[in-house]
This record gives sequence, structure tokens and C-alpha cells, in this order.
Amino acid sequence: MSKWTLALVGLALCVLIGATAWIVPPVAVSSQPVARVAADPVPAPVVKWEYAQFQIENGEVALMLPGEKERKFESYKALCQHLGRKTESNRSAEVLNALGADGWELATQAIVFAVGFRGEYWTLKRPLRK
Repeated sequence: MSKWTLALVGLALCVLIGATAWIVPPVAVSSQPVARVAADPVPAPVVKWEYAQFQIENGEVALMLPGEKERKFESYKALCQHLGRKTESNRSAEVLNALGADGWELATQAIVFAVGFRGEYWTLKRPLRK
């Protein structure tokens, strides 16, 4: 095949594809209406948060809730009972589950090691309750 024949076949294919685009009606991708973006979107409301801290320092468990003084507990289990969650387990995850059931979510977590010291700190947040 000569280069002119190849060029002519290529041109014929382009014309055929272009003509098909005019003949075949467009197919709807979805039956759902197209979402329109408002010209001036309404700003999202500002969420105000309240914070709590759950910590353990050298085996001593403590909880600080908004508007309350720091309270110390002998174990995770005792803290769970204070929060109204009955558990047989003595794990920090049980405390986080109890706080989560009351709307608290984890914001930060830190572990601090030093000579003769170990501290674990969980900062929690939830939307401010009025």
C-alpha cells in the first residue's frame, strides 16, 4: 500500500467517525438530574467544640471533663464504672468506648517516656452541648 492509500483510508475513517457522532444520538449516562452549584454557596455553620482529657501516668488513671476537676481512678475498670459502662475488662480501650458512646471522639494521643516515667494522654472532643 502506498502512503497515499493509507492517508486516504485514515481520512475516510475520520469522516466516518465524525459522521457517526452526528447521526447517533447522545446516550444519557445517568437518569439522575445534574447537580447545579449555587452561585453564592451558604457557608457551613461553625462547630464549637468542648474537650476532655483521659490520661495514665505511671499507672494512675485520670479523667478531666469540661467543667469538672481532674478525677483519679484506681483502674480503667473503675473509670468505666464511673462513666456508667459495666465491663469486666481493665483496658484503656474500654474507657475510650465508654467516652465514644457519650459522643466523644479522639482528637490527639501522645505517649511520653522518660527515666522512671511513662505517660499516655488522650485528648477527646465533641460538639459543644448547650
